[in-house]
Amino acid sequence: MAKGKSSGFQPSAEQKELVQELVDLTLKDREFNEDGELVYKDSKYKNKKEIVIEEVIEELDTEVKVTPKLEETQFDEDTDTEGISWYTITPTSYLLILFAFLHMFYSPYTKVEELFNMQAIHDILKYGIFDISKYDHIKYSYGISGSFIPPLIIATLMKPFVYFGIIESKTYSLTQMSLQFGARGILAVMNILSIVFFKNCVQIKLLNQLLSPNNFGFKRKGNAARKSIYSIDEDSIVAPSSSLSYWVDVFLLGQFHLMYYCSRSLPNFIMAFAVSNVAFGLIAMDKFNIAIFLLAFGGMVFNFELFLLGIALLLAQIITESHFTNEIDLTHFLTTAKNDTKDRYLKICKHIAFGIALGASLSFIIDSYFWGHSTLPEVETFLINRNIGMNAGEPLHAYFTKYLLIFFLPPTILALNYYGLQYSYDNFKMFFVLEATALIYMFIMSLKPHKEWRFIAYIVPIMLVIGANGCSFTLININYKDPFGIIVPILISVSPIVSLFISIVFSYLGSKNYPGGVALAKFNEHILNDNTNKYVNTNITVHMDPLTCMTGATLFGEIDLPSNYSITYDKTQDPQEIVENWGNYDFLIGQYYEELNDLSEFNYTLIGKASVYGGINGDHFETIRDKYKFENLYDIVRYMIEHRSVHLLKDLFDGIIKYEDVIFIWERDN
Repeated sequence: MAKGKSSGFQPSAEQKELVQELVDLTLKDREFNEDGELVYKDSKYKNKKEIVIEEVIEELDTEVKVTPKLEETQFDEDTDTEGISWYTITPTSYLLILFAFLHMFYSPYTKVEELFNMQAIHDILKYGIFDISKYDHIKYSYGISGSFIPPLIIATLMKPFVYFGIIESKTYSLTQMSLQFGARGILAVMNILSIVFFKNCVQIKLLNQLLSPNNFGFKRKGNAARKSIYSIDEDSIVAPSSSLSYWVDVFLLGQFHLMYYCSRSLPNFIMAFAVSNVAFGLIAMDKFNIAIFLLAFGGMVFNFELFLLGIALLLAQIITESHFTNEIDLTHFLTTAKNDTKDRYLKICKHIAFGIALGASLSFIIDSYFWGHSTLPEVETFLINRNIGMNAGEPLHAYFTKYLLIFFLPPTILALNYYGLQYSYDNFKMFFVLEATALIYMFIMSLKPHKEWRFIAYIVPIMLVIGANGCSFTLININYKDPFGIIVPILISVSPIVSLFISIVFSYLGSKNYPGGVALAKFNEHILNDNTNKYVNTNITVHMDPLTCMTGATLFGEIDLPSNYSITYDKTQDPQEIVENWGNYDFLIGQYYEELNDLSEFNYTLIGKASVYGGINGDHFETIRDKYKFENLYDIVRYMIEHRSVHLLKDLFDGIIKYEDVIFIWERDN
């Protein structure tokens, strides 16, 4: 045992007797013989030497004096004592990327909200940035404008992969769908890693404070005491946040909306979502000014909603400091000409103004070039969209009572958010600012008549992180001897499994809602697999109606690579122009119903269809019931056991979902 300074403590007779009893129990009748073997003898001897009780007490008393004070322990800004860093990717985080890729490959096509960004990425990759005359937005109007900066970033990141042929392949029948997968894959990785960054920053801060009494809310006496929102028993100083990162991943795996859409080029998910998560991570790192600058900058460049999120963050900070941590006296703040608090918030406002100025300048320069006129696309788009959906009938509280609930099925995370705040201790301010930011942002967005779940998607990682903190604390501190204490971990553990099952069902149904992409793929297959070669070295014009373009038909899906095919994909929307060009269309893809085939002047033959999810087929249950003669669930199980077959389940699921043909592919008769 290492020796240090003695405290000079003199044990009493009773203490000496107690230590002697401890020694007797430990060394009773033990000594080493000449061969070095342990043998038993009188307990007063250790290695043939008589034990001096005072020396034993002195050794026990002086051990702590040589240990450095915990208050003096310094923690690395980027890592905690266990080596966790902001860039650490856990095995479950790799699972998130894998699940995002599975969703992406299962639903490879895009919808109208993603169209502009996906077409822009295609044009930047194919034509470069100096010749924009061939860009798709020059030929066809999208109704609203968007910033070219996000697609420019994604295309730039793709360039090395394209140059070295990593994501260029012939897998998709000589189309460029591999590039579309590449763009979506890069976007998915960026969004997932941004969540990893956020949760790692939170966990690092929690672990550092838990392991450092100087930063923790212990009750101290005299001059050592300091103000704390909460105080905690030293016996509870286990690291509840050590599993926070894993619980975020576990709950996120079954979170359908983020996992399914994180690879999609929606305005809310292409750069904007990642920027919001980085800002939240910076808040956990106590870099508030940089975080709010980033949100103000992103609001001008990526999506105006980030600016509103920054406003919500500022209001949340003010409310927290004035009403919960009592760091601000609003009366003093408003009446005093100059004080430290006012200077701090003035500096915050300067960061916001600088972010707006820098972001607006960058957007104005780049986007005005691509659009051909002076513009701030993200600001203009938000102002134009403010009146969209005025007649939708969505109540003011829809985000709180409807859209927030669809994110979390079952709503376990929402319930755990309460415990996440309750067990935040000295990190209460950080968690409450984040939670208040989410609630205030939802309220701000509620004032906009047009409501969609994607407008508030930025708050989901906040709810997940705080809920994971509550989950981690709950599982550690629960009384497992209590019957209720056994139920709680079971419910928490089952919840992600239920969520994952719901996510799989939603993903399957979602994959059936891209008929335009399916129709275009069937048309390409018809052209490329023709054995007569009648389409080779022939000019072909195919017209695609708006529904086809809005439900998956992108430039990446067009036949582009082989030189012996010359196909023009026409997307004219003006009815008069379509009538004038009707004689030039060799193929039609769109809502041209089968009844048109009865018209002699139509002169087109139906060669393919694309369908969408049409609901649950209730009549199919009756069909199966009559076929297999069962009355209840017991009969189904009995049938499968007796016949040792799952044909019944196969028949049940084969027809349980209805599909509706919405897009038809027609070929002109020769």
